[in-house]
Amino acid sequence: MTQLHTLKLFSFFTESRFLICFVFLPIFIYAQPVSQTFNASGTYTIPNGYSANINVQVWGAGGGGGYSAGNGNGGGGGGGGGAYAYRIYTNVGSGTFNITVGTGGAAGISGTPARDGGSSSFVRSGYTTTSAAGGDSARTITGGTTAGFGTTSGLFTRTGGAGGNGTANGGGGGGGGSPTSIANGSAGSNGGGAAGGAGGTGEGAGGRGGDEDGSPDANAGKCSWWRRRR
Repeated sequence: MTQLHTLKLFSFFTESRFLICFVFLPIFIYAQPVSQTFNASGTYTIPNGYSANINVQVWGAGGGGGYSAGNGNGGGGGGGGGAYAYRIYTNVGSGTFNITVGTGGAAGISGTPARDGGSSSFVRSGYTTTSAAGGDSARTITGGTTAGFGTTSGLFTRTGGAGGNGTANGGGGGGGGSPTSIANGSAGSNGGGAAGGAGGTGEGAGGRGGDEDGSPDANAGKCSWWRRRR
């Protein structure tokens, strides 16, 4: 009887181990943090039966640099850097977020002005939108302004840097995009075909405006999120 009882106990604990593995392991897997970065527009879907806490960062695209006519007319101004926004969503049920990633502003060319940078956003009906405005383009030798707060929405928001002014020696540098929630983008340098202002250290500096005679086109925006399913 003692031997039989011991065997029964061993069998019970063995079955329990398998039961724990199969019941709790999927829950552990589903609870792991997941992150994704979008460099182009797309969607993010929370499956049926789950909820999630989501941290979102979005960067607007940089504005295009102005055209330089040359012949002593001065270089074009640099485009403005894209803005940055950060938000936390809690207890979000199943459904789909629409993600828009702004396109970098096209450089100005002869007869065609530079384009503003596109806005980036994280949107779902019934939830507050997170968005970051694109930087303004440079229309003349004056650098483009930083992305405004009018279309930027988040728990934390930061501006991109203003584009540098063009001079007789060359175009202004583009403004840097804000790298994180703790810093604005840096301004572009003036004249001399200067390089665009750096976005600083940290993940994903936002769009930089074009320099020199307007080229290259500005950098596109970005959307980055990470979440823990509940």
